[in-house]
Amino acid sequence: MSTSSKQRNECCGRVSHRRHTLRVTLSRSCVALEHIPNSVLLWKQTISLETESADALVLLSRAVEVLPHSVELWLALARLETPERAKRVLNTARRSVPTSHEIWIAACRLLEQEAGGPAEGENSKPLAAREKALKAVDDTIAMGVKELRRHRVMLTRDQWLAEAERCETEGSPRTCEAIIKATVFMDVEEEDRESTWVGDVESALEKGKIGTARAILAYALRTFPDRRALWRRAADLEKAHGTRFVWQLLPETGI
Repeated sequence: MSTSSKQRNECCGRVSHRRHTLRVTLSRSCVALEHIPNSVLLWKQTISLETESADALVLLSRAVEVLPHSVELWLALARLETPERAKRVLNTARRSVPTSHEIWIAACRLLEQEAGGPAEGENSKPLAAREKALKAVDDTIAMGVKELRRHRVMLTRDQWLAEAERCETEGSPRTCEAIIKATVFMDVEEEDRESTWVGDVESALEKGKIGTARAILAYALRTFPDRRALWRRAADLEKAHGTRFVWQLLPETGI
C-alpha cells in the first residue's frame, strides 16, 4: 500500500470514529433529555451535536415547546429558519416571553436584513419599498419599548445604548439607529439634553462606535437644529469617517 493510500485510510478511520462518537454522545443526550426535559443547557448541548441543520431545527422546535420561556432557544430557532419562518418564530416568541428586549431587537434585525442594501441591480428592492421596510425597523423598536414598559421591563438608557452599540458591531446599523431614536432621550432632564448627548457621542467615539455616535448626533441635531456647536461636531465626524450625513441633513434644518 502506498503512503498516500495509507494516510487516506487513516484519515477515513479517524472521521468514522468521530462520527461514531458523536452518534453515541447524541444518543446519550437524547436519553438524558427524556429524564431532564427542562434543562436549557442539556438542550443546547444536544443540539450542538447535530451535524445537519434540518435535524437541529427539529430539536429546537421541540425545545421551545418544552421551554417556551427560554429566549436563547427561541433566538437560536429563528436563526436557523428562513426569513419568512423566522418572522413567525419571533412573533410567537414575543407572545411567549413578552419581557424580552432581545426578541424585539432580533425582529428588527430581521426586518433590516430583509430590506437589504442600497437599491442596486435587478434583484434589489425599489428605493421606496426599501425605505418603507426600513421604517418598519423604527416602528418595531418604538413599539417594543412601549410594550416592554407595559410589562414593567425598564431597561436603563445606558442599557439601550449598549444594545445599540452591539447592533452596530454585529452589522445592523439601522437597528442601532432605531434604538437610539426610541431611547436616547430617556431619563434626561430637558436642560441637560444637549450636554448629555454630546457626552454620549464622545463615549461612543472612544469605543469606535461611529454609527452609534452618528445616530445620536442626528437625533440631537433634529432636536436642536440651530446649535452650531453640534453641527461642527457632526462635520468633524464626517470629515474623519467620510460620509455625506451632514449635508443630507442640511435641507431638513434650513441651515
